[in-house]
Amino acid sequence: MDQQFRTLYLKSGHAVEETQALLPRRGELPDGGPDKFLLAALALSTHAVLRVVSVGQATSAWGRGDVSARVFGARAPGATAVGKALRFAAALLAFTLDGLSFRPRRVLCGEGGVFALAAWFVARLGRAQFVLLCHNAMTLPGTSRIYRRSNSFLCRHADWVIAHGPYVKQEARALRGHDHQLLEFNNALDESQVQHLQNVQAPPQSTLDAPKVVFLGRVETDKGVFDLLDACRRVRQSGLALQLVYVGGGAALAPLRAAVEAQAADGWVQVLGAVPFDAVFDQLSMGTVAVTPSRSRFPEGFCKSAMEALYVGVPVVAPDYGPFPFLIQHEENGLLYRADDVEALAQALSRLLSDEPLRRQLAEGARCSGLALMRPSTTFYKALSQVFHADQPTL
Repeated sequence: MDQQFRTLYLKSGHAVEETQALLPRRGELPDGGPDKFLLAALALSTHAVLRVVSVGQATSAWGRGDVSARVFGARAPGATAVGKALRFAAALLAFTLDGLSFRPRRVLCGEGGVFALAAWFVARLGRAQFVLLCHNAMTLPGTSRIYRRSNSFLCRHADWVIAHGPYVKQEARALRGHDHQLLEFNNALDESQVQHLQNVQAPPQSTLDAPKVVFLGRVETDKGVFDLLDACRRVRQSGLALQLVYVGGGAALAPLRAAVEAQAADGWVQVLGAVPFDAVFDQLSMGTVAVTPSRSRFPEGFCKSAMEALYVGVPVVAPDYGPFPFLIQHEENGLLYRADDVEALAQALSRLLSDEPLRRQLAEGARCSGLALMRPSTTFYKALSQVFHADQPTL
């Protein structure tokens, strides 16, 4: 097929497994859930050649018809420093050569760092359009130096930038120096999810044995899961009863369960692990408050779990950095606290749980915010469609 119909898509995750799973669903256009990014690219490449690539541990390849996928094995756990460096360099070279031989007319880049720079090089050498997809924070202190530098370079030199949410768009605008061909998209809900939400019945708070604090997300140290456990312990020591529920999987799942057992907190803490996406709203709806206790060194770009809590009218306690103040309005739909301060988090929780009028006020604000957030003006598919139907790149 002619070169102008070739699209190369560098993304996070596992390109081969995801493409194999989602290709049978080509043509679906979900606005919510984690599959919307690749499904949008598949839908917009129906009459084109699409190659999806990612970086991982083991090299693999797969293809069917006009769609192919590659994983470049750049990681070598257990190897020496030299071995890791050689493995990374070999994968980077293989990715670059494969990209050049593919001869894309458009490059979608949803990654950062060195491989993103290589994707830009492939685009420029082949005079292809380069589209930067920004999903995470780009300039926070927790973002590594190589990523901050590559983000700055790529924002300035991309033909188009598509940013996930208002905070990332603000970062991209500052790096890019202008708004030209800079788009923002936001998460939305599919009709099936809206229907599910309408059927979710939250139990009256008066029927709970104690107010319920819910954490939803990846169970990682930098996501603040141990800080939240410590803060809730302090709240209980002050005389306020509460229940704490963790929903999600992650690298710190086993250590968290061990910490709960060590503190003899089994009676008031549940660590559920990962749950199906459809069950997320059921878990959130049973909460009195949702907490997103991320540490400031974690490069949050878009607080998805906070948004999901607002969908079901549950107020959110969040740190005052990065994207959180763009979504959580202090004393309107939640409370903000000083980031990285466990005592400040404990005080915010104590205030919300002990003040019934405030809790009702924040719950009402959360419901109003959630209704507005369900139908954003621009979804990822709409933003990407605008780029796909735009003129050819200006080099």
